[in-house]
Amino acid sequence: MQNQLALAKAGKGYVEAMASAAADTAAYNGHIERHSAIHMTSGDNEPVAISQAKRAALWEAEFQLDDEARRDARESLAIAPTLYVRTIAALALARAKDSVEAERLIKNLEKTLPPESMLMLYGGSSIRAALDLNRNDAIDAIKRLQEAAKVELSTEFWFAGSMMYPVYIRGVAYLAQHQANEAATEFQKFMDHRGLIANCPLAALAHLQLGRSYAMSGDLSKARAAYQDFLTLWKDADPDIPIYKQAKAEYAKLK
Repeated sequence: MQNQLALAKAGKGYVEAMASAAADTAAYNGHIERHSAIHMTSGDNEPVAISQAKRAALWEAEFQLDDEARRDARESLAIAPTLYVRTIAALALARAKDSVEAERLIKNLEKTLPPESMLMLYGGSSIRAALDLNRNDAIDAIKRLQEAAKVELSTEFWFAGSMMYPVYIRGVAYLAQHQANEAATEFQKFMDHRGLIANCPLAALAHLQLGRSYAMSGDLSKARAAYQDFLTLWKDADPDIPIYKQAKAEYAKLK
């Protein structure tokens, strides 16, 4: 990875894509890139803004670094408020509990895009479901994601592989509803599609969520195994990440 980054920096590769991919790999292992892996310069600001929204804001939100996620989402919007950037930023803001700004962005997108478009089927439903969860309405979140099932394994959105965001949020919603078996089914999809999910950090977090699902169902043996898988992936993770600290505390109670 370092070799490819060096080549990109030397003008022999797509700088923004390489920096974003490197940041995703770092996040997969529990490291948030507080600064770009390489300095990004481009005449087209959209790739830079997408990278900022995804590699920083989105993963910070999922790691529960909410203040940082809100800041970086807003920064990406200031760089290039295109449709893609607004969609990713809205999802990051929704997951970071900034429902007011996320609601404003998704309403604007809904006025702009047809409901059957990829951005709305995948991104729009994920944003709306995240907002439902912020209102403690997991039932509506699950219903909202039904249409996303048509496209949730797509490899043509935001990421070199697949992010499977609707799958992840659906699993979180089932956990909120205390439907442990249904949640486990969703998070198991990340294990079943390892080639598709590539280095998306949600794949690492899915191990933790799978452990939570098994713990909720009372299968402590499988729960411990899933937690161990997650903590092995994150053995050198940044120690101040809230979801990492929660995972270690939860695992200690299972021993």
